[in-house]
Amino acid sequence: MAKNYGVAWQNIYSAIFKDLDEVLIPANVVKEGGRLPIKRGQNISN
Repeated sequence: MAKNYGVAWQNIYSAIFKDLDEVLIPANVVKEGGRLPIKRGQNISN
């Protein structure tokens, strides 16, 4: 999805959660079953 719109995936990820929190969950369009932590483990880069 991010590639199709030429946007970094990190921006799409946060936009999806914003839409979920502000619109879709309050309107009972979707039901949240849980979330994973945003950071999981160390970032190892060479």
